[in-house]
Amino acid sequence: MKKQQSSNRGSFFLMSLWMVMAASGIVIFEPAPIDLGITFLFIVGILFARISIRNSLSSLYMLLFALIITNLIPLLMAGDKIIGIKYFAVTLYLMLSWLFFIGLVNVYGEKAIKVIFSGYTFAALLSAILGILAYLSLIPSGDMFLKYGRATGLFKDPNVYGPFMIPIVLYALVKLEDTKKSYKFWWIWVIILASFAILLSYSRAAWGSYVAALIVYSFIRFWMKPNIKLIISVIVMGGVIAIGLMYLLSIPQIQKDMASRFAYQEYDNDRFAHQDEALNIALGHPLGKGPGQSELVLNYATHNSYLRVWLENGYFGLLFYLSLIIFSIFRGIRYALKTKNSLYALAVASIVAVVINSFVVDVVHWRHFWLVLSIPWFAHPSLFNKVINEPVNKLTIKETGI
Repeated sequence: MKKQQSSNRGSFFLMSLWMVMAASGIVIFEPAPIDLGITFLFIVGILFARISIRNSLSSLYMLLFALIITNLIPLLMAGDKIIGIKYFAVTLYLMLSWLFFIGLVNVYGEKAIKVIFSGYTFAALLSAILGILAYLSLIPSGDMFLKYGRATGLFKDPNVYGPFMIPIVLYALVKLEDTKKSYKFWWIWVIILASFAILLSYSRAAWGSYVAALIVYSFIRFWMKPNIKLIISVIVMGGVIAIGLMYLLSIPQIQKDMASRFAYQEYDNDRFAHQDEALNIALGHPLGKGPGQSELVLNYATHNSYLRVWLENGYFGLLFYLSLIIFSIFRGIRYALKTKNSLYALAVASIVAVVINSFVVDVVHWRHFWLVLSIPWFAHPSLFNKVINEPVNKLTIKETGI
């Protein structure tokens, strides 16, 4: 009886998780629904053992602790401590969300991942469809889903809307390998809609990082196990995207907007000038100026995550931030080759996409960034040898930390 009650509570917890992830594309206001949902589920998960934080990753937790310290010390010297506390609170929440996803998979394994990405897919498609229909003037009051004439869906910024779609395109590629034929058509449509949304975001960084993510994913996936079907699938997908792009470029409005976005933007001069100023300030302040102080110091956003972290958190803050990203990428590659699970290839490709975006956009507070950053640290037995059907004989997972 107790076992059945525990199972029912577990099912309710995962159903709640799906609803939270399904709302992850609604970020028009702060805090967003996903923030309230994850905070609630994190507390419930701790109280009722629905998440598990393993000691085997203690070295990684030390790195996370170092990131917190390199936020707190500069906070003491921040010019505007209210803004600093608010910014640090958001950063701390995102770090905890990273722990939440890892702890969740420690308990539920592959089942939790399916729920997370099912909800994420719903959120991405909802925003993608709204943004596409609004851009094509096919729905009333469509301007609320556009900004500067660019698709934004339920996001505040098209530069976040576009990159948010990239992990879902990669997840659709994973599902195409691991899904019955009758469902493959659905995932092809997911790729098409998400790709169209990325295009209509008119984010140059999103376009570049999307191409890079596809290349990285295909390379790692082929490295995991060379497969002629994979090569054919990549070629076919590339052909479909090329044909689709040619068709879209025949639409006058898209032609005009594409030409405008590819042209040099006047505001780029301001960006580069302020990035140069940010670099000079960062070099002169080893401990940083404090969380959230960039806009106050520069009177302009850095539009570069590395410069922002360096300026606000100092030399060690940048070092620990880059270390977390680099360790996650290498662990993702290692686990992709070890487990033959394409989920890890998805993680590495998605992180690389964010790394590229980081040169022109502030991404530290992107929620989906911390989600994909957590995937390389998933090590539940159910994730081993799942996508490529290879036999598993007494497979033992040994956590080695960083």
